Amino acid sequence: MKWTTNNYQLKHSNTALKTIVSLFAVFTLMSCVTTEEFTAANDVNSMDNNLTTLLIDASAKNDTGEKKQIAFLAALAHESGDAMASSGSSKVALAYYRIAAVAYWRDDISSNDNKLLDVIDSTKVLCDALKVEGKAPDRDCFVVQITLLLEVIEDKFGAIANIDQSDFTDGNIADVRNLIDELGYQANSNNAKSQGFFVTFVETIKTNAAFLKNHPTMKTYIVETLLKTTKQYKRSMSEIAAYYRKTNNDEEMTSLNATHPIFVQYGNRPEETQDKRIEKMIEEWLTAE
Repeated sequence: MKWTTNNYQLKHSNTALKTIVSLFAVFTLMSCVTTEEFTAANDVNSMDNNLTTLLIDASAKNDTGEKKQIAFLAALAHESGDAMASSGSSKVALAYYRIAAVAYWRDDISSNDNKLLDVIDSTKVLCDALKVEGKAPDRDCFVVQITLLLEVIEDKFGAIANIDQSDFTDGNIADVRNLIDELGYQANSNNAKSQGFFVTFVETIKTNAAFLKNHPTMKTYIVETLLKTTKQYKRSMSEIAAYYRKTNNDEEMTSLNATHPIFVQYGNRPEETQDKRIEKMIEEWLTAE
């Protein structure tokens, strides 16, 4: 999938790439399973291992060879997930969908954008149904849920990085503001504008705080991602606010503070340094009730 730019991404180290995939690489089933489910479980484990290797190789080499293989693996996992869902094996289907979602996220093929959305929609149907029964596999449901958010967050920060910010004008500050609104905007009850993707990501993390508490490796990955994302968001917001102050644009400054509560929360924190403020915010997000 390619909603990112070449010169900016939330860079993932080999360790982080392995974390989000291989954390779930051992797929297990309850003892009462069909032969089809047993075979599929072994296939899921094999796909997980292959995807981990391909992601690491693609990150190291930065070429298209592995990306094509990642795209093929995504399509295969997607197809297998649909087949297992149709046969009533929801948990196995979700394992396949998780592989497909991560692979579509990382294949850098624009034509696969809608396929990721299809996987997310199919996953939601299965997860919602299993949650009613108290049987939803939280890990697979969570990973699929955040892939699109992470992809779009990378895309928006990439677009911001492509704008010349060495000499702001009314024109390019508006471009940056529009992009940062797509990330950090939080609508009130009187405004129909969509909630920003970064805000949605933070809310998703809060909702899944209990799950992350019981999965420390995944929590480490999320903390690292939140640190990078929050620092970049704060940096861009500070540049926008500085321009508004410089140009005495009180109206836009008021609007910025009214619609970006995460930025306001950062500014109101008592910690002395940027890093300490952000670390404390993330700690609170991860302990939300």
